[in-house]
Amino acid sequence: MTIAHFLINDLKPIGFDTEPMEALNLMEEFRFSHFPVLNENQTWAGNISYDQLISEFNISKRITPDLLEDFYATEEDFFLACISKFGNFRANFIPVINHQNKYLGYVTLEDLMAEMAKHPFYAEPFTWLSVKNNTVKFAMSEISKILESNNAKTFGIAIQYQNEIHTSAYIKLQVEHIDSLIQTFERFGYVVEIYKKEGEHYDLLNDRFGNLLKYMEL
Repeated sequence: MTIAHFLINDLKPIGFDTEPMEALNLMEEFRFSHFPVLNENQTWAGNISYDQLISEFNISKRITPDLLEDFYATEEDFFLACISKFGNFRANFIPVINHQNKYLGYVTLEDLMAEMAKHPFYAEPFTWLSVKNNTVKFAMSEISKILESNNAKTFGIAIQYQNEIHTSAYIKLQVEHIDSLIQTFERFGYVVEIYKKEGEHYDLLNDRFGNLLKYMEL
């Protein structure tokens, strides 16, 4: 699904001649972290942030290009690809422009998160796994084979983090024999850090440490 599906066009962008207090009032009205700014020729110039406007240094200044932040989406962008922009710029608003820099409207974090919540990867109440391996050994194809060999129904796999040493991924799945699946992952060198099933949370490392202590007490 592309950004065009979420496009809203119910506000008029501001310009460099807009008074900072007027811009602040608009941002408070819409509850936006940023607001789009247009050039004199009506092309998109960038976004002014609420934090910039409320600073004592800038409240008496004009809105100038050096105060703007450069992030946007296009109608053709896949909506999930925009999620990182909200985090990177601490924004709840992203302007949408075309290839000629014409402002078309905006999308909100709330709308995109609501759409994500409908997807089976997030909505279905089945099992979550977190698996980790050395980055050079981590392979999606191998993970898929492990899941398939254990008759697991997979709703999605997402990279949790990745660096030069380790890669970790979340897996959303439905499987009858979870213990057998975990053992298979471990045979292939994966560490199953955490799994969550039907509202209960299990930290495998802590659980196994507890079992070891009980064994030592016998």
